[in-house]
Amino acid sequence: LLQGECYKLNISHLFVAHNKDDQVETLAIRLFRRSGIDGLAFMSVTNPLLDSITVHRPFLNIRKARLAATCKSLAQPWIDVPPNPNGVVYRTRIREALTLEEQLRGDAYSRL
Repeated sequence: LLQGECYKLNISHLFVAHNKDDQVETLAIRLFRRSGIDGLAFMSVTNPLLDSITVHRPFLNIRKARLAATCKSLAQPWIDVPPNPNGVVYRTRIREALTLEEQLRGDAYSRL
């Protein structure tokens, strides 16, 4: 979907707001799905999408709440994009488990 829009709009560098929460949730999902070693790799800050498009993820070390608070303090809108419909239930359960872990033992996200 994004690739097609990038081609249509002649965009060669796409910046996305993937953050530390996304990184940890994705890793947890891959662990529970028994992904192989390649599937357990973290998202990279920069990687080529295809021929002429590079995806940049400058916020992978920043928690989602911090990003939202920063936007709010600068009077910028925060847009919370819903998860992919195919993974909604699974990602929601992972998020709930990580939230419980955080409540019980502190910042689960900082340990990864």
